[in-house]
Amino acid sequence: MRKMALSTVLSLTVLAWACGAREDGTPLPTRACADVALDKASLECEPLYEPSYDNVFAITLKPTCAKSGVSCHASTGHQGGLAFENADEAYRQLLESTQVVRAGDAACSALVGRIRATDGKVRMPPGRSLVRSEQCAVLRWIQNGAKR
Repeated sequence: MRKMALSTVLSLTVLAWACGAREDGTPLPTRACADVALDKASLECEPLYEPSYDNVFAITLKPTCAKSGVSCHASTGHQGGLAFENADEAYRQLLESTQVVRAGDAACSALVGRIRATDGKVRMPPGRSLVRSEQCAVLRWIQNGAKR
């Protein structure tokens, strides 16, 4: 079992390393892959809610990252070029503008790296980690194609 988990991590790491290119091999015009180590258990987790964009936005992103008042991803914050007040604009920013989410490739999505980080200077949201089941919902939405 341990050998299989290790091979899964290695496979995902290899995929993450290669994710900086389009299907034709030309490089993407963005920063390097986040290279998040995901094991089989990470992908077979139990999500807190149905892993759809509407749920990820309404349950996790907007209330956690764009609270009213001073917030990192509210209209006044726009940290990292992201604002999570409008679902359509947030989706565009996540996938098209900043490419923080790489559809179908959670291991290469900076968002997954941020929500799974243990370092308080990197982890999002700051101050506390999302519970595993909430992380799972975000991860599964991305891995399943990050559809709108």
